[in-house]
Order: sequence, then C-alpha cells, then structure tokens
Amino acid sequence: MARELLLETSLSRAPKEWIITPAALPAGCRLTPNKAGLRAQVAKGQCVRLYGAGVHMRNGDDVELCFRLLEGAGQVHLGFVGGFEYAHVRLDFDEQQISVETSEWSLPQPRTAEPLKLDPRCEHTLRLRKTARGLGLVKHADLAVSFDGRHVLTLNDVDILPEMGVEITVREADVQLRRLRHFGPPHEVPEHFHIGCWQMPNVADIGRNLRSLERGIRDAAAKGVRLLLTPETSMTGLFPLHPMSYDRKAISGGERRLMQMLRNTRGAPYAVVGLPVWHRTPGGRLARYNVSRVYAPDGSIHASCAKVHSCEANFHHGYRYNTFKVEGVPFALIVCHDGRYPDAQQVPVMFGARVILHPSGSGRWAAGDRPLVAVGSSEATTSSLHAFYVHTNASGGSRIVGPGGKVLAVSSEIKPRKGRKRSVMPKEELTHAVIRVHDAFGYWPLRAMRASEEVAKAFLRLYKAMGGTAL
Repeated sequence: MARELLLETSLSRAPKEWIITPAALPAGCRLTPNKAGLRAQVAKGQCVRLYGAGVHMRNGDDVELCFRLLEGAGQVHLGFVGGFEYAHVRLDFDEQQISVETSEWSLPQPRTAEPLKLDPRCEHTLRLRKTARGLGLVKHADLAVSFDGRHVLTLNDVDILPEMGVEITVREADVQLRRLRHFGPPHEVPEHFHIGCWQMPNVADIGRNLRSLERGIRDAAAKGVRLLLTPETSMTGLFPLHPMSYDRKAISGGERRLMQMLRNTRGAPYAVVGLPVWHRTPGGRLARYNVSRVYAPDGSIHASCAKVHSCEANFHHGYRYNTFKVEGVPFALIVCHDGRYPDAQQVPVMFGARVILHPSGSGRWAAGDRPLVAVGSSEATTSSLHAFYVHTNASGGSRIVGPGGKVLAVSSEIKPRKGRKRSVMPKEELTHAVIRVHDAFGYWPLRAMRASEEVAKAFLRLYKAMGGTAL
C-alpha cells in the first residue's frame, strides 16, 4: 500500500494532539518553544515526557524525530505508547548506546541493545517503524530502528497493541526537538466527524414528533452535522402499550414523511430515528421490535438497529450487535437498557467500532446533580472502551464524550452553571461537536481480545453470531 507523510510538526508549539507531562515540570526543568523547535532542558535525575495521544500510529507506520543535543549528555527516547503498553527506543549519550525497551514484563529489558557512536554536535534523525507480524487475529509487531538514515536495530515478535500513540522522553539532557513526522498508508477512517444529538420530549403523538424531528434535522443541517442521533422511539414516543404504538399504518406513513423530509433538506445529515418495526423472528413469528433506524440524507434506510436486550412489553429482543459505517466512521449502536450489557459495546470495539451511539427514552436526573451524574456516568462508560460515546435521552442528559471521559458537549440542563440554585428542565435542543475520530484507539477491548489466538477466535465467533458486520 502507498505510504505518505501523514503528519509533520516542528514542535515549536505543542499541537492539540500532544500532552506534556508531568503537568508541573520538575524543579530545574524548562520547555522553551521557538522557531527551531521545542527546547527541553531537563535537570539531573529528572525527565520530561511529551505524549502524542493523537498521533495515531498503526502497524505499518513510521515515526521520525529530528533533534539536536545542545549541551552535556543524557538520554532521548522515542516510542509507541498507549493502553498501559509501550515500545520505545532509548538513545543514551552517556553510554553511547541505543536500545529498545517494551512493556513485555515477562522478558528481560531492554529487549535488545547495541553500541552506537553519538555525536552531540550534530542534528540527528531517529526513525522507528512498526509492522504487523503473524497471519492470525492476534498480530504481534516487528520493530525496525534507523538512526541518521542507517538501519541499526531490529526487534521481532513484540506483543503490543496494533494502534497506539507516540511518546518523546528527554532525560537529564538539554535537547532541541526540531520536528516529528508520521509516515504510513492513508487512514481509511476520517480524522474528524461532526456529530449531534437532538433532544426532544417523549410524546405519544407521531405528528408532533415529526415536527420536532424536522426542526432537529434542519438545525443540524444548518450547522454542518453529519449524523444526528435522536432518542429511543423518537417518532412515536416510548409508550409500548399505547394504541398509537401498534398502528402500523400511521407509523409507516410517518416514516415516509421522515424520508421525504430528509430528501427535501439541503445538507441533511444521516438521522438516527426510533420507531416500532415489525418483522419475522428466527422462528418465523411476526413480532414488533424497538428499532433505531439510520436514514441516509436521501431518505433511504442505511441501517436498522433493533434494541438488543430487555425490551418493553410486547417488543421482541433484537439479539444482534448493531454496527455500521457512516462516511467512513465505524459506529456501534445500543438502545437505552442495552447499556447494561457491556459486550454490546466492547465486542464491536474489538472489531473496529470507534463511536458508540446510545439513544434512550426514559430515566430521570436527580434535581441539582445533573452535571455530576452526567460526567461520572460518561467516564465510567468510556473507561472500558477508549471510544467516543454519544447519548441522547427524551428526559435530558444528552452528551458527547471522548475517550477517557472527556466531555465535549452537553445539553443545557446538565451544563454546569455557577451559583445555580435550582434544576433546569430538559428542553428540545441540539447538542453537537466535531470529534477527532483518530483519538479513539479501542485499547481495553483490543487487549481483552488479544489474550490468545484462541480467545480472539472465540470473540470473532461471538461477533459474527450476534450479527456484527465488517468495519
């Protein structure tokens, strides 16, 4: 596959993709950005790390660091890091040695080392390539290290995650970090995606709900949203025993109006809308399902996602994982109570999903505690996924959350306000954000799957048995 330059940064100012740690620099250490790059002056016994969490390295990619040692000796490290795993190259100007260390704690470290003459007066280029090794589901990696254009080290069969970030470490040295470059095949998944939630009340009135959906779709289109998530059963409201919820003619008519509405809206997003749908069970019985359908901007049905488990009265269980792509972004969708079934989120992430959509139609927020509840529940959800989480609910609490629990957007009733004395009632509104899809690595589910080839095959059988699609 063709390789290209995917990222080049002079490091003269820290891009959004970089996190400098520790937050408070150790005593005697300084980081000084200038036109030549980032100068790291690190005192004896100390180190400074620059964590490039957003530099999305895959098997088959190279990372290259250009730097100059300004004074003294010390060490410079460059490597892959993420999900409690790492593999990094260490240049030791004191020992005149290059080595590779990994997080394979059952093996002697460093894994390999070689003497290397390092001239402190020159500008140096350190390059690290990570390629997949093996033909099975659990692929290890081969690492190849080049220094100043010359191959110096190879380390084969490293047990490490396929997708990781980058870390630069400076230890006891005065170094000018000139630039970092990332090479590899073009990403199939787009870097950014504009996503939104349309929060609307739970009402047993198809006409009224369609008018609200139209407002949401038009608002989303005007703001450039590419996928709009609406609550569970947003077309009919969540009223499983209401006669309207059984009126197939009225529901079909409402769906046709929705499709026409999308076709007539310039710049319409993909819209996830909930409604009852009737089709045959595996046993041949006609049953009603609680479905969130993904409609394309031309009104066609892009995906049909039935609630997986624990459905309401007279609704049948979907018993299928809901996975699909929109404009190259891989999604998994769960409906309301499905959030209690971790496999419905974690297994799709193992096989490529990087955004979890979670429409709901019920539940209540405790008055006065909404911001705390929203943030806490979001951190708990994303902490086991390392994926984006997008939630909207008829009763409030809509939010878009990044990997690690970083809240990117929330609806107004859970937005923290200084000195607020009483709760704000949920209202009809659009919550939206441009997410950086490349920030999601799926660390934790991927590590679970990689326990062994046998385990990975078992998860793949489960994924396929539950209707998971190729992402």
